[in-house]
Amino acid sequence: MTRDKNTYNKIQPVIKRLLNYIKPYKRKLFSVVIFAVCSTSFTILSPVILGLAVTELYEGAVQGSKVDLQYIFLIICLLAVLYLLSSVFTYMQEYLLIGVTQKIIYTLRSEVYQKLYKLPITFFDHTSHGDILSRSINDIEKINNTFKQMISQFLTSVISLLGIMLIMLYISPLITGVVFLIIPGSIFITKKIVKKSQLYFKNQQKLLGNLNGFVEESYTGQETIKAFNLENDADENFQKRNNLLYEYSWKAQYISSTITPLLKLLQNMVYIVVCVLGSIFVINQLITLGNIQAFIMYVRQFQQPVNKLATIMNTIQSTIAASERVFQLLDEKEQPLSAKKNADHSSHNNEFVHFENVSFSYDHSSSVINNVNLKINKGETVAIIGENGAGKSTLSLLLLGLLAPSEGRILIGGNNIHQIEEQEKFELFGTVFQENWLFSRSIRENIAYGSKADDVTDEEVIKAAELAQADYFIRNLPDGYNTIINESGSNLSEGEKQLIAIARAVMAQPEILVLDEATSHVDMMMDERIQTGLQGLMRGRTTFIIAHQPSTIKTADRIIVLENGEIIQEGNHDELWQKHGYYKDFIS
Repeated sequence: MTRDKNTYNKIQPVIKRLLNYIKPYKRKLFSVVIFAVCSTSFTILSPVILGLAVTELYEGAVQGSKVDLQYIFLIICLLAVLYLLSSVFTYMQEYLLIGVTQKIIYTLRSEVYQKLYKLPITFFDHTSHGDILSRSINDIEKINNTFKQMISQFLTSVISLLGIMLIMLYISPLITGVVFLIIPGSIFITKKIVKKSQLYFKNQQKLLGNLNGFVEESYTGQETIKAFNLENDADENFQKRNNLLYEYSWKAQYISSTITPLLKLLQNMVYIVVCVLGSIFVINQLITLGNIQAFIMYVRQFQQPVNKLATIMNTIQSTIAASERVFQLLDEKEQPLSAKKNADHSSHNNEFVHFENVSFSYDHSSSVINNVNLKINKGETVAIIGENGAGKSTLSLLLLGLLAPSEGRILIGGNNIHQIEEQEKFELFGTVFQENWLFSRSIRENIAYGSKADDVTDEEVIKAAELAQADYFIRNLPDGYNTIINESGSNLSEGEKQLIAIARAVMAQPEILVLDEATSHVDMMMDERIQTGLQGLMRGRTTFIIAHQPSTIKTADRIIVLENGEIIQEGNHDELWQKHGYYKDFIS
């Protein structure tokens, strides 16, 4: 009993939340209900009217009286009109319902897409990309495929049940009491099966996300898999996940599919009883042949909505499992919102960037950044060095506002970075990461993406590419600046992609430039060419450089040495060279 209650308590909020998406379309759904009532009512009335024709023919045959063919013809015409009206109202019902459900799914997709932009970087670090894609695409598509069917079948089934029950009670309350035995039996069967299969449906969606994550990882890591001859290992891992998904999917579908045959068995037993009782009633002239014929037709019609409601319970299970995963994504903690106000970036005493007692931890247990205090002047170039894992990239992400400090704050011109409006942040920073993402668009569009202006000229794009030392190789491509970068970016080398990313940062013309291993994918000769170009970009701008190459670091106004998230050395090249420690060993 406790287990049933827990299952219900988990399902109820999901259903309630799904219903909240329907609220804006209450008027249209009210129209859908009216059309469903009309359509179903016309269909329900048909057996009674047909029974009148059967009774007329039966009495004429038994009593030897003349059959009123005009009466029969009128009944046939009436039936034709009822079926036609039923079809028209069904069409109108489906038309409105499709519009409502597609708008609901559109809203849900939009919410998920917008949510992904609001999530902190740490979420993507700790969550499989394939699982995120599965929630954003597969689970929403599962809801899309079942939502309309669920609403439509539920409405028509409930209305049909009520209408058929009323007419059957009118024809024969006694026989109707026998038919009603189907309802508690159906509820008992459905409840037992749903309880058992729900867990499998939930795990099915979870394992599907896991499999998507593995496939996405295998696809992006094809070169490594082939280089280390790990094809068999990858295939074995895939088969394990695929077999597990198959097992849970099979069990979920098998257990839930047993609802239909068990209900049919129950219904057929009741149907036999109804036929026997009906025959006895007709022989004893307690009911007309036409009415019992109509009643038997209603018994069959009564079974259909019961079966549909059982099918809906099956559908609801998979829909709830998918919805629960989507809502979990929507409920993830978001990146702290920036205040909607214009920040004053004017600096006092030339101090522009201030790290004030900043600490950060990804898992709230071990700190990656420990009590960092830094005051950077406007126009100053700061190089940050340290061993792998020292916290260099994390420090740059904190500066960009992509991560929120666990303790302390970061001020830009006296304003907390998390109180600066997003658009102002975009205008404030220009960034080149160690691993840069290029979009499946033309090279021109990728470079122009960094511009704050709506209209970017070809001359501006070319100038940015020239400054980043990218123009020469772009012009040698078959389509030049119109070359489309493919989805994985494999039609460009890593160095070429890095140069385009630098050109994109040039287009931004930022106040603060952040270069996180910006030249890590280019050779020494190319690095020198890029450094020449970057000198012009860095002039007059506050610049943070994370680099391993001494040539980049020596010219910095200030050098910060990080170790285990703490600043252990600070000064310019000459000052640090005179001291023994990490920097001197690094340069040497």
